[in-house]
Amino acid sequence: MNEIERHDLYKTVFDSPNGQLIVKDLSDRHRVFQTTFVANDPYATAFNEGRRAVILDLIRFINHDLEFIKEVMKERHARERRSYTE
Repeated sequence: MNEIERHDLYKTVFDSPNGQLIVKDLSDRHRVFQTTFVANDPYATAFNEGRRAVILDLIRFINHDLEFIKEVMKERHARERRSYTE
């Protein structure tokens, strides 16, 4: 498979409604929008940053626009605010 075919395949999968939900879930679970730093444990920090880097690479590869990223961040912040007030 060449690069163009791979890109088209990824776009087809991740631009679908279910694909978008998967990208949002992966972004949330792999700390794309929060710190990956673990105090006194550089190995854990590096591991967390590696997980985050894979999802960021996916988002860049499928060319999700900034509006998608903003939406994911707003949803994450809204969930965090609700959990603080409960």
